[in-house]
Order: sequence, then structure tokens, then C-alpha cells
Amino acid sequence: MSTSSPLWSAVACTANYATAFTNPLTLYRRARRNTRAVVEHKPDLFAGTELWSPLSRSAFYRVLRNGGTYRHHAAGPRQSVVIAWNAARFKVIGSGAFLLHPRVVYGRYRRVIADARWCPWVLLQDRATGRRFYLVGLHMTPPATKRGDVAVRAATRARRDGYANLADWLIAHDGYPVIVLGDFNDEADDVTEALNDRGVYRIRVAGNMPDFILTRHGRNAELRQRDHDVVPLPSSDHDGAVFATVLAVAA
Repeated sequence: MSTSSPLWSAVACTANYATAFTNPLTLYRRARRNTRAVVEHKPDLFAGTELWSPLSRSAFYRVLRNGGTYRHHAAGPRQSVVIAWNAARFKVIGSGAFLLHPRVVYGRYRRVIADARWCPWVLLQDRATGRRFYLVGLHMTPPATKRGDVAVRAATRARRDGYANLADWLIAHDGYPVIVLGDFNDEADDVTEALNDRGVYRIRVAGNMPDFILTRHGRNAELRQRDHDVVPLPSSDHDGAVFATVLAVAA
């Protein structure tokens, strides 16, 4: 007979708009407004993307000041993904990051299409039940918008490589359930199809927006989603973050 864990809430959130060209103080104010919207859901698990500046990250750290946070510092100052968790409910067993795709450049002048994108991850253990699972943060390169252009082909190739690398990581870490929170810059059905084509089965998504939550069962436990909804973000270019609750159950 399986034993269920208490419900966990999880939020995926794209924090800011036009972050690369915005005053840092404005970014901080936007991030602060968005964190207030997120915190109403009292998330146990969280991933924020487009947290480019230290000020914008500090807004989320203040809201989640009782939680643990992880950001892959080796990826450089433009690494925008931060993952966080309720430290009272979960303890960290391990952490790291994998490369979604390297920096993408094209043309004679080596124009940068996308910076290298890393996915930070932590292996967490539920303090109440002892169950373990992976929490992953992801920010996928946006899709191509024109056909035939060299830059578009480069971006398309980066996204294809990104899904392949995500699939490889999921397959290599199938011992425990996985929760991926992030901005996929894609439709949920397309992500599911891309990963299943690479041998990643038994995945589920919450929502059908650029920001959503992907879960994958492990060999010894599964994650059951109870519900999902949209969190409106007043200062983001996205329609909102997806909010979901998941339940860990022994296989």
C-alpha cells in the first residue's frame, strides 16, 4: 500500500520584461510586484527566470527568505534561472547544473543569438517522509520567428539541442521523480512530443503556456498532479505563471 506525502505547491514564473535593456531599479520593482503575486500561493517549490540583475534576484530572495535557493554561478552573471524550495519541508541532498546548449553565434561577425543556457538542479528530500525528488529550473531559447534566415536556423538548432540535452539528463536521472519548472518558450504539447520522441516517457505538464511545470515519474515513486492554474504577473511579458500542486506517491 502506498503512502502519500503532504501536498506540495510549485510555481514557475518569468519575472520581468525587456530585462536586458531596463534600469536595474525598475527591474527590482517589477520583480517585487511579481513576487507578491507568486507568494499568495505560498509555493513550496519555485523557479524564477529572467532574474538577470542582483536587485531583481534579491526581490525573490526576500520573499523566499525562509527557503533555500540555488543558482548556477559558474554560468556567469547572465544566468537568469533561480530555483528555491521550502527549507522547513525539504533538505538538500545534492545540487548541480547541466548545459542546455552552448552560446549560439552566427555570421561573419559572430553575432550572438543566445547566451549559453544552464539548468540548475537540486536533489531534495521531504523531511516528513524521506522521499527524494529532483527540482530543475529551465529557460529555453525562444523559437525562430522567420524562415530561411541563418540566425533563425541557429536558434532552431539550439532549441533542438536543448531538448535533446534535457532528455538525456532526464533519462540519466530516472531513479527519482523530477519536477521541471521554467519558461519553455513553447507550447506544452510540443514539449511533450519533443521529449517523447527522444525516449522520455511518462511525463505530464501543468498548463499550456510558455511557463509551465513538467513532471516525470521515477523508478521508485511517481508524482501526481492535483490541479493547476494561472498566476497573473503584473510586470511580466508573459500572461502568467502556472501554479500546480503535486503529490509524491510510492510506486
